[in-house]
Amino acid sequence: KLSGTFKAGYTQTDVDEFEDSGGFALDTDLTYRFSSFNKFNVRVFRSIVSSTRTARESGVYYVSTGGSLTATCEKWEPLRITATFSYTNNSFKGSDSVGGDREDDYFSAGLQTRYPIRDRLSLLLRYQYRSNDSDFKADEYDENLAEIRLVLTI
Repeated sequence: KLSGTFKAGYTQTDVDEFEDSGGFALDTDLTYRFSSFNKFNVRVFRSIVSSTRTARESGVYYVSTGGSLTATCEKWEPLRITATFSYTNNSFKGSDSVGGDREDDYFSAGLQTRYPIRDRLSLLLRYQYRSNDSDFKADEYDENLAEIRLVLTI
């Protein structure tokens, strides 16, 4: 009923132009099958990520820490309903063009339904709310996304 992965360690990056970066890293992904039609997935992570100036990041590195919880229900097969909640904190290190160290807090919540029309064709309906709270006000946003998709699997 319980399956998944657990990875932990230390990561180190040495760069000539900037200060070195390193720290504890973690990537955990666990799925619990509660019943024949309900399952829950938990993901927790912490990593040191290379940064780019083109993405308005620091150009040095940032520490990304977060997690997600996903619940999937297949009680009314073939209809599949999935709810997802996630949180990520990106802590940017080093000086940059946007004023030095910065923290971004990302929150996301969504609901998705998938219905197979034929063997290789399905209909997907999705709603997602995303928000970013940042020390750099130009990077803050709230976003609502609604999507209708026809998915063809080859």
